[in-house]
Amino acid sequence: MIFNMSHIWSREQIKMIDKGTPVDIDSHSTRTQNDPTNTPTTKQTARIKTDAVMFVPTPVEWRDRRRHVYKQFEREGWQPHQVTLIFVYGTREGEELTEVVNTSSVEQYPLAVNLMTNCRDMDRGQEYNNPSDTSATTCKVYMALKHIGETYDARYVWRGADDSYVNLRYFFASVIHTIPTQRLFMGHLRKADTIQSDLLLEHQPRLRELYGLYQFGQYMLGMGFLFSFDVVQFISALTIPPHLGWCEDVMVGMWLNPFQITFMHHRGFVSPRDYPVQPGRDYLLIHYMEPEQWERIGDDGRMIVA
Repeated sequence: MIFNMSHIWSREQIKMIDKGTPVDIDSHSTRTQNDPTNTPTTKQTARIKTDAVMFVPTPVEWRDRRRHVYKQFEREGWQPHQVTLIFVYGTREGEELTEVVNTSSVEQYPLAVNLMTNCRDMDRGQEYNNPSDTSATTCKVYMALKHIGETYDARYVWRGADDSYVNLRYFFASVIHTIPTQRLFMGHLRKADTIQSDLLLEHQPRLRELYGLYQFGQYMLGMGFLFSFDVVQFISALTIPPHLGWCEDVMVGMWLNPFQITFMHHRGFVSPRDYPVQPGRDYLLIHYMEPEQWERIGDDGRMIVA
């Protein structure tokens, strides 16, 4: 896939920007008559309807992690019209992303979609303090959101992880009835209200120079997070692609912070490294899943033992 820079700002939006007026998400996302995707030479296809999309950025070589994610997804019996599962891969590597990754061995699961992108396959430590658009996960997340926003018609979109369990049963049975249907970005919220090393740009001098900021804004921890579909469409329709360098969780927060989007913290997003997982409790997402923990998920989606 390639970036599609097919949208332009209207004169009214430019005037709003010049005056310092916030640009509304709906007006920013509106396509123009000059959009090449609306021309007769471009084949139009109907959007794929589904209740939710869950995409998982993953390196080619992490097969075992994907197997655990898919096995649980299949065990719960989700069908594409309920939840569409997408594994997102990068097909490039090397300093200039000129080397092609061999993806011929990538498994094809019956109920999952494989999305191949021109992103880096794996960072291998290269994303830190690097503003040059080479972060593998950040690129995969952007390209996945772009693909989903253009291809699907959903209510919500999950950014999962290959080491995270998303309790979709709990989400559909309970959580979905308590959250906004629009302008939503939800996860384990990190705010810049305390001195945190990952939020201070003095620890990333190249990023500080790029942004001209001293501190990052709020963001959702990278264990996984949820978007309402209108936010996905908004990102998908950006006229100019956002910066894709640096760690993805912080960067997605940077993309969305200037706009009228609700950043919602949900206590059901947990990491066993920080918060002990209690058997029998409802968690929406559990990070850093070990192989044996996948076998401890009960039929109701709860952990049988920690």
